[in-house]
Amino acid sequence: MIGVGSAGHSTFSGGGLKEYTSQLRNGVLRLQNVPDHFDLELAFGTPGTSSSLVYRHCAAPETVLLYVVKNADKLSDGGDLMWVKSGKYAH
Repeated sequence: MIGVGSAGHSTFSGGGLKEYTSQLRNGVLRLQNVPDHFDLELAFGTPGTSSSLVYRHCAAPETVLLYVVKNADKLSDGGDLMWVKSGKYAH
């Protein structure tokens, strides 16, 4: 279960949930050895939370997945998960 308190702080409990907040570096989170699919939950404090089922994308030994929100103060405006590809896969 993921909850957000009135001050915008998230709490996590139960099952296979893992919090990686302490591993964020300059807005980047590096995950290694992820399963072929996983549920990604993002908490933005008082503006809200976002979640998505992510399927591992193996275009290269390392792949970058960006979550781009249209308005971080109003998550209901939407956002997109985008894979960053390099070399012959770039567009």
